[in-house]
Amino acid sequence: MLRLVFSCVDAGRYPLSESGDVNDLVIVGGGLAGMSAAVRALELGLQAVVIEKGEGESYPCNSRQSGGILHIGFLDPYRPPADLHAVIEQRCSGEADQALTTALAANGAQFIDWLQDKGTRFVRFNELESYRWCMAPPRALRAGLDWQGRGPDVLMRDLVKRFVELGGTFRSGTRAESLLMRAGVCCGVVVAKDGQSETISASHVLIADGGFQANSDLFKTHIGADFDRVFQRGARTGM
Repeated sequence: MLRLVFSCVDAGRYPLSESGDVNDLVIVGGGLAGMSAAVRALELGLQAVVIEKGEGESYPCNSRQSGGILHIGFLDPYRPPADLHAVIEQRCSGEADQALTTALAANGAQFIDWLQDKGTRFVRFNELESYRWCMAPPRALRAGLDWQGRGPDVLMRDLVKRFVELGGTFRSGTRAESLLMRAGVCCGVVVAKDGQSETISASHVLIADGGFQANSDLFKTHIGADFDRVFQRGARTGM
């Protein structure tokens, strides 16, 4: 589950931090979406900070523990955009955001190109079209936590390493608590680390926090009443 919030402020109008430092971009969540955006931001010359509540090189996240298979509606992302647009519409019962649908159908394959340019290896897991792009080495299709050293885990480590090498700031063990709002405008994130609260100012904020599927209260409010009966394949970090 991915949620995106992209908001801009005029750094000259708002006193964004006591130090006067204003980042171009602060990203909440160090999964595949967050780290891909973070590395790409630095490639484009932006100053970026990633906020990740997990700690250690193998901090838990849905991306790291996933199967590492990239597809769009179980179709190859290199299919014509019209095919991909149609399958998104069909699988979302016509309720998908049209701008996001168009962007994903047109650019999904470019993301795979970008990952391969970073050294990510892919294998074809089997003859089914949906398994065409599987991060190597692949995970076994069986129950169990065999994700360590597999494709998604390798990719996450590589993206964090590249981000730091390019000059990005990676804040592990730091939990985003709320957006920093001034005069009705988002201008950063309020975070907590070791019991201490602070603000990280930014002219843009990207939320890629994995959603709330592991939060029983929010689950029951927005998804359904039977939280304990739903089999979840993620890392249970999305709160």
